[in-house]
Amino acid sequence: MSKLNIAIVIDMQNDFISGTLGSDDRIELPSKIKDFLVKNIEDKDFKCFFTQDTHLKNEKSYESSLLPSHCIKESKGWKITDELACYSNAKNTIEKSSFMAGEQLIESIKAACDDHEDIEIWLCGVCTDICVIANAFLLRREFPNAKINVLSQLCMGTNRENHESAIKVLKSSLFNIV
Repeated sequence: MSKLNIAIVIDMQNDFISGTLGSDDRIELPSKIKDFLVKNIEDKDFKCFFTQDTHLKNEKSYESSLLPSHCIKESKGWKITDELACYSNAKNTIEKSSFMAGEQLIESIKAACDDHEDIEIWLCGVCTDICVIANAFLLRREFPNAKINVLSQLCMGTNRENHESAIKVLKSSLFNIV
């Protein structure tokens, strides 16, 4: 039985790159993630999933009380960046209304496993200190024996310091930092 590699691309949406919550240092991130996907996508034992932060206009939630309006469903900011959109589709993209993708991501991964007993997970995207770390711990709970890699050079936090702090927490929590 072969090992299944699963890449999970967290929230690579326009609002997090160049929009409401974007920053200049994130502009090159989609290209770097694309390079990683191109190297692996042809492998039959490689699956890719995207998470898509999804909010409604005028939404009232705890998150909306803390952050500017972002990723409003069907808006330009909500869409996966153009550079990565060709890898994202209805079957491999999980909309999420909070930091963690939840059961839909878990069920999608389990369905992709088919007869693979051994899986290795690769995480990348934004924000390391919010959504990446939250989903890493969700995945550890559901797949306790999987090797979970965090591609630190393919992640960015709300700022550099928060990114580095999140990476330290992930490393001390026995995630593999690549």
